[in-house]
Amino acid sequence: MNIIVLENEELKFKLEHIKSTIKQGWNLFFPKNIDETNKIVQSNNIDLFLIDFGNEAYKTYFKKILKENPKEKIITISENLTISDDISCFNCINNHNKRRLLKPYDIKELYETIDQFNSIQCKYYNGFDDKTKLLPKIIKNYSSCSFNEETKSILCNTSNVKEFMEVKTLLEENNIPFKQDGISLVLT
Repeated sequence: MNIIVLENEELKFKLEHIKSTIKQGWNLFFPKNIDETNKIVQSNNIDLFLIDFGNEAYKTYFKKILKENPKEKIITISENLTISDDISCFNCINNHNKRRLLKPYDIKELYETIDQFNSIQCKYYNGFDDKTKLLPKIIKNYSSCSFNEETKSILCNTSNVKEFMEVKTLLEENNIPFKQDGISLVLT
């Protein structure tokens, strides 16, 4: 399987670990830029793209891939609630061949998403239609914050005001209703 990886060093490390310990036969390409990516695509039959949404150049390349081949196999990686399809998860499932990984993800989740790509549905299917379902995983990106499933609240350590403000902005930008109660953000 030929896989192009447009992401950071963390993903490269995880994929090399999988390749060396679990899955032989993966040819991994780690282009340094879009020009190099184009050259690899032209000279190889690519089976899967792994693309980081945190990089604008990669995001633009992702849109180019979908325009040329809407059914290309793609795994997008993101640490936020940005969706790649402005309409909905339903549209993505019906018209594309994509899966999503949300950071933080572990080696097992990465391996299973790649290895079982054809037999699994995107694990976040309809999750982006109700973004509150994704908050427990997203909040793990903030070391000073935690999510309480029972009370549907986010509690941040008072020593990290920056993270508290980032989480608050995340909720506001994604139209997730909440009320602030001291250092807690309670979903409403």
